[in-house]
Amino acid sequence: MATKLVYDVKTKETKQVEFDYTPENPRKFEIQERLQAITVELKETDYKAIKFAEGHYTQEEYQPTLEARQALRDEYNALEKELAKISW
Repeated sequence: MATKLVYDVKTKETKQVEFDYTPENPRKFEIQERLQAITVELKETDYKAIKFAEGHYTQEEYQPTLEARQALRDEYNALEKELAKISW
């Protein structure tokens, strides 16, 4: 049994859904799952980035979010590179 993070647009919540799946390449599957999770995490803080851009947050207030988002983007980029190396 595998799990997947799913973003529900109507409720604006992230849910974990279980489903039957046996991947041919487990690492590829893990990377794809993490990439999706990172995308969800970034989307969940988009509003803070917009609020900061509009001047509603100070640099000090936004800094923790900025650092967390950068770490997520760095992880995402590294995983994309790893995924590209995996033979299909």
